Amino acid sequence: QAPEPVLDAGKVLDADDAQRIFERMNPQPFDEASLSAVERDVIQLGHVARALDAKSEITKDHMALIGRCRVAWPRVKATGHVHEHSDFALVPRALQIDEDLARVAGSVSSIIALRNMI
Repeated sequence: QAPEPVLDAGKVLDADDAQRIFERMNPQPFDEASLSAVERDVIQLGHVARALDAKSEITKDHMALIGRCRVAWPRVKATGHVHEHSDFALVPRALQIDEDLARVAGSVSSIIALRNMI
């Protein structure tokens, strides 16, 4: 049996993909500075998602931002995962970022799906 692909290429941002990568690849958690950078990207992506509609242009900058968030998401999950080596000061922030990513991912994926139907 062939192994299941880690990323679903048809999805832009997906919580299931992030969880699967976290579980299979055991990514390194972020340090405070890196988590802050991801947090800024997620906030920016939230602003972009609120400003977009099905007729809006999705720019290269938007796609780069989506890509950075997608790549970071499994490491956000790793940062929020509690174990003996956790940085407990970062866990609540990572859990909030994970939740924010899930919310924003739904919006972004819906907008892109609508654009593909038009």
